[in-house]
Amino acid sequence: MRLLLWLSSGRRAILALGILLLCGSLAGCGSRDQPRPSVAAAPMPELGAGHEIEPGVMFHEVSLPRNGDRTTVWIYLPKGADAEKHLRCILIAPAGTACIHGIKLGEGDRPEHLPYARAGFAVVAYELSGSIEDRNDNAAAIRAFKIFSAAGAGVSDAMAAIDFALAKVPQIDPQRIYAVGHSSAGSVALLVAEQEPYIKACVAFAPRTFLAESLGDAAIQQVSESLPNFRAMVIEESPSTRLQMLQCPLLLVHAEDDNVVPIQESARFVDQLSKFNKHVTFVRVPSGGHFQTMIDVGIPRAITWLKSL
Repeated sequence: MRLLLWLSSGRRAILALGILLLCGSLAGCGSRDQPRPSVAAAPMPELGAGHEIEPGVMFHEVSLPRNGDRTTVWIYLPKGADAEKHLRCILIAPAGTACIHGIKLGEGDRPEHLPYARAGFAVVAYELSGSIEDRNDNAAAIRAFKIFSAAGAGVSDAMAAIDFALAKVPQIDPQRIYAVGHSSAGSVALLVAEQEPYIKACVAFAPRTFLAESLGDAAIQQVSESLPNFRAMVIEESPSTRLQMLQCPLLLVHAEDDNVVPIQESARFVDQLSKFNKHVTFVRVPSGGHFQTMIDVGIPRAITWLKSL
């Protein structure tokens, strides 16, 4: 069996795999009032001196041990920030996946990081476990899925980044950590906000929220012939599955002319979430498309909104 599945993301991902799996099993969600144990499995490195990546913004790159491998975390801090716990913190993953595998950080992610740092936020950017180096290699893709699945579809990657930040970046206020993301990373941000008690607000730009529907029943049924639990796995990864757990304030920004993720998907998600969460702000932008809307409208709006909390 060979499937060609199209799943939209920040940079449209096209995968041709022997078997394409959409989702990993996520860890259960605990009370938002209880601290969670650290997921760190090895001693953490120090933050290091870093360098001034642009005037007024210090940049640090850290390699963390992660499940027998290494993962990269990027930290941005306002230059001259003292060591008191006062900085709001943006927690952000890279966009550009089909919500079934991980991805590494790259230079193209910086436009989503620097505006927050310029506005005085700390930024903690983390990679998603299970990146795919060769999308034509079916075996590698399946291995990547398994790694992504074991990482809770990105949730435990976010937890590891939080652990490092709270342990090694004393400037960060642990009561003002915000999950942020665009497209597929917006889906991750929602999943993290649903399950991680440290998250005090969430910002999602044009996220995928109903993953089973975006894949389509025919494709799910076809894969389920080989993987009987596939449908349940797809549902498990969808932010819509646990939306009643999303209790923190949410800002969701989406363009009317988005041709990658339809705005109707976000409108439906917000409608359902609003039954459980009264702190939802949904911004419908007339035009700008899938990516530019985030740059021109979404990030400036998010900075203002987060500072108002």
